[in-house]
Amino acid sequence: DDEIHNMRAALVWAIQHDVHVALVLAASLVDWFDKRGPQAEGMHLIEEVLALPGASDHTIPWVNALFKAALMLISGNKILEAHAYAEECLALSEELGYDKGKADALYGLARVALIGWEDLDAADQYSERSLASYRTLGDPVGIASALLFLAKSAIDRANFSRARALAEEGLSVEQQAGFRTPNLLRILGDIDYAEGDLDRARSLYEQALAIEQQRG
Repeated sequence: DDEIHNMRAALVWAIQHDVHVALVLAASLVDWFDKRGPQAEGMHLIEEVLALPGASDHTIPWVNALFKAALMLISGNKILEAHAYAEECLALSEELGYDKGKADALYGLARVALIGWEDLDAADQYSERSLASYRTLGDPVGIASALLFLAKSAIDRANFSRARALAEEGLSVEQQAGFRTPNLLRILGDIDYAEGDLDRARSLYEQALAIEQQRG
């Protein structure tokens, strides 16, 4: 947060001098804008960088920028554009043999299917494939994220026992890797709320809130 103005200045320089550096910086800054806002500035930034001459060369920075752009477009409810970016990210990752990009693209497609289209079957298929890829990579953040989306889908199907097992596995992955996010705690709170255990739900929501407050 303290360095955002310096990051903006670095990006202005990179846009003028080094398109690949611009792609790397833009992908990182889009994460920041997605969490901190304003999202409109993040969207303008990523669109400007993606349109630079040479940006669309088939490189890993281009793939990563496409993935981050897809996530931000989903947040902005631009589902068709997000789907196109995620599909391109998947195709290029397979072309480049970039396994992390492939796993990310599958996760992005799962988000499109679940959040954008409410297609639970497609969301599950993409999430399972991304989970398998993240497991192969040993990527705990990716594993926890894929488990989260599978748990969300299970809740939408009212399969609370499956949702709980998936969310608890995701929490275990986070704990073993030494990080905590509020999302899986919220999912478990939702399950307890749906099943009528309001005291436990409240406790889980309070834990999630504490993490959010700590993160600012």
